[in-house]
Amino acid sequence: MEYNLEQTFLFKDDGEIPNSKLPLLVYPSIMEDNFSNFSELFRTNNWKNSWTGGVFSYHHFHSNSHEVLGVISGQAKIMFGGNHGLSLNIYAGDAVVIPAGVGHKHIEQKLAPHSPSKSAI
Repeated sequence: MEYNLEQTFLFKDDGEIPNSKLPLLVYPSIMEDNFSNFSELFRTNNWKNSWTGGVFSYHHFHSNSHEVLGVISGQAKIMFGGNHGLSLNIYAGDAVVIPAGVGHKHIEQKLAPHSPSKSAI
C-alpha cells in the first residue's frame, strides 16, 4: 500500500518547546473508512505503548520518542509547535507523525455520534 504525503510542517525552538529539525507529517484520510485498522497497523509495525484516548489539553512534547496519532473517530483541533505554532483540524481516518520534541495539545475535540469517549482520537 502506497501513501501520498499530503502536508509537512516545520517548527523552530520557541524557548519553551524545543520542536525538531524533522517535519510534522500529516496524512489526511489515510484509513478512509476503516478507522479501526489503526490498531492493527500500529501492532503490525511493532509500534508499542499505544492507547486509545485523547491528546492532553496542555502543551507537551516527548523528548526521546516520536509519536503517531491515528484519529479513529470524531475530530479535533490540535495545536502543534507550541504557543506560536499552528492549529490543525484533524478528522477520523487522518494520521499525524509527531517527531520527538514537537509540542502538541488539543484545543477542541468532538466525538462522533454514539462514540465512546475513549475513542475520540
